[in-house]
Amino acid sequence: MSKYTFMNLVLDVLNECHKPLTPEEIWTFAQSRGWDEKLETKGKTPWKTIGAQLYVSIRDGKSIFAKFGKNPVRFGLNSFNEQCVDLNYTGISNNIEKMYHERDLHKLLVSYVNSDSHFKCRAKTIYHEKSHKKVKGAN
Repeated sequence: MSKYTFMNLVLDVLNECHKPLTPEEIWTFAQSRGWDEKLETKGKTPWKTIGAQLYVSIRDGKSIFAKFGKNPVRFGLNSFNEQCVDLNYTGISNNIEKMYHERDLHKLLVSYVNSDSHFKCRAKTIYHEKSHKKVKGAN
């Protein structure tokens, strides 16, 4: 009897769902069906293992799996290609791309760095236009 692998689990989930899913959705669906119990190993982040194995399988070519969309990338079977064009899965997130200026992102960056204890520092935005240390444009 062969071992039940992550790729077997992915194949079972995708055959059952009939639509592309993210690695996290694949793992959640497998857990709801109890298929995760068949695996001999799980690890702390099995959904990342699923994603990594799918990327490698697709990269090496001749895979039965395919990538659909961007951000988040969803994985499905190659047979989904015809269905997904009709379902518009190639553009899953139809968000309009916004252009941001560096200054707009400083508040977000500073709040993230200050709130995360991993960085162990305090950050603040420096407005170089108000600085009198150097000539204009040098900062």
